Amino acid sequence: MKTRSYPSSASEESTQEGHTIQGGSSETALYSLEPEAIGTAQCESAVSYLCRLAYAHHVPVDLLVNQVLARFFGDDFSIWRHFSTWKKSAAINIFTHQRTPQLLSALRAATGRVELDQLSLSTLGDVLDLRGSSSEIPHHCPLCHSKDVDVQRTYRPLLWDLKLVRVCPDHKVALVPSVCGAPQSRRLSLWGRPHVPGACSTCGSIGYGCTVAPDVPVNEPDVWVAQELGLVVAHVTAGERFMANDVVKSVLQLASLIGDGRPYRAAPVCGISKARLFDWINGRKLVRLSPLVALCAAAGVGLLEALRGEIVQSERRVDYKYSPVRGGAHAASPSKRSEAMRRAARDVTCPSLTRVADSLGLSTKYLSQCFPVESREVVRRYRDAKRIQTERRQLEADELIARLATELQTEGLRLTKRNVWLRARVMVTSQSRFERAWIEFHGAGIAGGAIEQHEEEQSR
Repeated sequence: MKTRSYPSSASEESTQEGHTIQGGSSETALYSLEPEAIGTAQCESAVSYLCRLAYAHHVPVDLLVNQVLARFFGDDFSIWRHFSTWKKSAAINIFTHQRTPQLLSALRAATGRVELDQLSLSTLGDVLDLRGSSSEIPHHCPLCHSKDVDVQRTYRPLLWDLKLVRVCPDHKVALVPSVCGAPQSRRLSLWGRPHVPGACSTCGSIGYGCTVAPDVPVNEPDVWVAQELGLVVAHVTAGERFMANDVVKSVLQLASLIGDGRPYRAAPVCGISKARLFDWINGRKLVRLSPLVALCAAAGVGLLEALRGEIVQSERRVDYKYSPVRGGAHAASPSKRSEAMRRAARDVTCPSLTRVADSLGLSTKYLSQCFPVESREVVRRYRDAKRIQTERRQLEADELIARLATELQTEGLRLTKRNVWLRARVMVTSQSRFERAWIEFHGAGIAGGAIEQHEEEQSR
């Protein structure tokens, strides 16, 4: 794979395989890598930019986040550890209160790129309810990420991470789940997996060559939804802002157009409950993205015009309905949910909210909305239990390394990672719980008194 050297000073400018890189270590901590396609429907996502930035520095994403980006944000950055185990990168790209602002703020401070705030739909968080808008499984276009793709030039568009988008608006083909189809023997370990847009992170196949693309037919509603959302992404990432009052006004006008002057008749047409439509019309709650798309489709109005509050009806109406996520048949009855949540908040085993939700056949989102007090207590107790467990495991690791240091020193050996592995079958890796103690006792100049003092402190 061809690579080029990066500039070492702010006055230099370089281009690596089509990517313009400006700035250097004298002004910013990281290369001032230029984000891709801002202001277009194919605008790059925040996680895609993070992966390309790590690839440009020839370091893993974990190392870039924990060693560099963590210095640019005051809050605890422990949630960013082990990028390979992230399950919600799509949600980060769309908007989450606890992660998206942190990531974009740290990236902007480290690279000096002020336009990085536009690599998500966070500005829509005040006018739309974006919960549930992100895709649970990453998808990609098989033509955009073909097998002959140049990894150094490719990136992942923000549009692909929206759950409603099932079609590539450029090629008019169905998006394919980015799930590795390689046999187990070809899959890489978690520590050796690459995080590069355009390559499978599980087996490293370029252009997701391991994925079998099913022949999924493309219909007109899916193409319309992809085009409308692509238009919104283009304007949001270009810097356009919207007002919540305009969206509320648009919901009433859209429902009135569909119901011939009676707005609540639009509810069954679009697959929306009348109670929920009442909340949106009266501004009691922010409208969800998917129901707003359904209202626009049934009324023949563009999604961008609805966000602007400029309703202009056309003759083209799309057969698209909102499909709400409902509880399964095994869900607990409403009379049992309250008691179960109270028991979970007092459970000595401190279960997680996900475990409680699975036992009730419900979602964590539903429990957080309907039982906010009990849900917060369950989350607090679970985090406290995990923190105590982590501290206990760290103490055990410190005691193990201290004991090995004493044994190896007695035998005239050094405390190296190899000797630790041979003696106790413990691998001292970067950011593991054994690393801190190993660094403390590593080296030939460690006196035995220091080890004895450490063991005495641990015993106290």
